[in-house]
Amino acid sequence: MKKIFVFIITLLLMAGASQVQAQQFDPPKSGAVLRLETYQYELKPGHDISTDLWLVRSKRNKKTKFGDFQAKAPTGITVKIDAKENQDVYSMYVTAEQNVEPGNYSIILSAKGKNAHQVKSVVISLKVNKS
Repeated sequence: MKKIFVFIITLLLMAGASQVQAQQFDPPKSGAVLRLETYQYELKPGHDISTDLWLVRSKRNKKTKFGDFQAKAPTGITVKIDAKENQDVYSMYVTAEQNVEPGNYSIILSAKGKNAHQVKSVVISLKVNKS
């Protein structure tokens, strides 16, 4: 009976852990890479979106400390990246100012500071629609 109880508790703990790690990405061979659920977003001028951003590490860089992250965006597009409680998970907020012209824009996400050269940058596509 005790073995069954321990087995059930183990299954429940594993189920909880899998929910915390809902996003599984293949690790790079070296360094780290920034990952998103999707790399294409749409929004209207004056609005914003938020999504999670993951830092996926190679096996060799599991304990490497990396600097902060930055976004290079066109004028009128603001990107803010905040750390969450979980290591390597960040919240990304993208805002299009009211006066941004409708069109397609590219945003480059990259690392800055410590070990930035080991983090592969990513480009996301933002389509701003008429309001």
